[in-house]
Amino acid sequence: MTPFAPWFCCSLTLGQLPGVPQGGLQVGGEHCGEEPRQVQHTGRGDPGGEAALCGVQAVAQSEFTMKGPEKRKTPPSQEQFANLVMDRLREARLPGEISYDPDEFQISVALGENEPRAVLFLSNGYREYCSVSEGDRPQVLRRFVRGWLDARKETPEEFADVQHDLLPALRSRGLFESSRLQARIGGDDTISWPHHVVADDLGLGLVYDLPDAMRSISNRELEAWSTTLYEALEVARENLRRLRPRIIGPQEGEGIYVFTTNDGYDSSRLILLDLIRQFQVKGDYIAMAPGRETLIVAGSDDEPGLRAMLAVAKDVLQKPRPVSGVALRLDGEEWVSWLPKPDHPLYDEFWLLRLHTSHNDYAEQKDLLDRLYEKTGEDTFVASFTILRDKETGQYLNFCTWKQGARSLLPRTERIVLGADGREPILVAWQKVMEVAGHLLKPMEMYPERYLVEEFPTAEQLAAMGNELEDR
Repeated sequence: MTPFAPWFCCSLTLGQLPGVPQGGLQVGGEHCGEEPRQVQHTGRGDPGGEAALCGVQAVAQSEFTMKGPEKRKTPPSQEQFANLVMDRLREARLPGEISYDPDEFQISVALGENEPRAVLFLSNGYREYCSVSEGDRPQVLRRFVRGWLDARKETPEEFADVQHDLLPALRSRGLFESSRLQARIGGDDTISWPHHVVADDLGLGLVYDLPDAMRSISNRELEAWSTTLYEALEVARENLRRLRPRIIGPQEGEGIYVFTTNDGYDSSRLILLDLIRQFQVKGDYIAMAPGRETLIVAGSDDEPGLRAMLAVAKDVLQKPRPVSGVALRLDGEEWVSWLPKPDHPLYDEFWLLRLHTSHNDYAEQKDLLDRLYEKTGEDTFVASFTILRDKETGQYLNFCTWKQGARSLLPRTERIVLGADGREPILVAWQKVMEVAGHLLKPMEMYPERYLVEEFPTAEQLAAMGNELEDR
């Protein structure tokens, strides 16, 4: 089998898109903001080599993860970046001790004798710092530190005083769940970032828009304001409507439309359906929000437009602060997940982007659950969402490993590798496992979805499942 070939290598400029002229439909003012992310992704895989199956071969995590932008110069080490950030924090004359944890790649600041330490997670800032030119790095560093400092400020006590600065934040649904797990690791299981689920894989939350930062609005703040998430999101939606976007698209006729406002809220404009419906597209409205600064809309029957959408999305997903590689279709008043028909020439590319999104969400979730269980002493094996490629057909599949004798959390995959003591592992389709032994899989309330297994199928049940490896 040839190594996994990264497809995220597009350098296409917007002016080269089919049907897209130079310039845009509308030009708005500057409205920049940054939001320090609360999670760090490491992407550990399943131990033990269970992926070495007959006839199939697992794609290494490092190969499947998208390559980052090309570095203009040798980037600093993580420790060097942490020292740069701590120097900036000291310049801000913070009163407490500042310390760096290299294992978690985070900085903590003591704010007061009876207050918990404030934590600054460095992974997003480091990635963005390394992705820009040498001359732009001081500005990125300043914005990153200032954004975190601004986000530490208290929000107004009254909803009336904050409502004009609330905006909607469309993010990967996994990000909201990761922030909750991160809080639990820090010892607080009562705080969360409330959100409305969009098309299964995205979430719409609230942020307090500051000059150099976005501060996420927690459940505690909504409770203090005696305001529901729905009420606050309606206010935020109206605020977003007032921010004029920059859109590149055809001045007349059907085509592809790309939001390039660069204000931190282009992905959120997915919810402005009255704006989306002004676009002329061929077929149903198809959209992708690969990054916070990019929203792409094309028609379901416009193959050149969909091809250009993929090119832009692959390019954006390499950059810091990605959102999602899942394509959406507008169905009435709701967005739903979408794939073209299997015989469509672009089906495989859209499927791979979706697969990549699931892979990253599960890897990040696994990392956080592993850290949580290590802290609590819970003996639970968190199985990986693993990608494999059939060396004969070239098709990409995904599977997880279910080991006998191990209390495990299984991701929702196409297939499961079941490893019984003293027997060769077998490969079984998920649906077949559910038909024979579905009562052993307990769905958990988490995203991405996982199933708790505490017992292993009997020999009779394993025989009833069959083994796809025997057919290879």
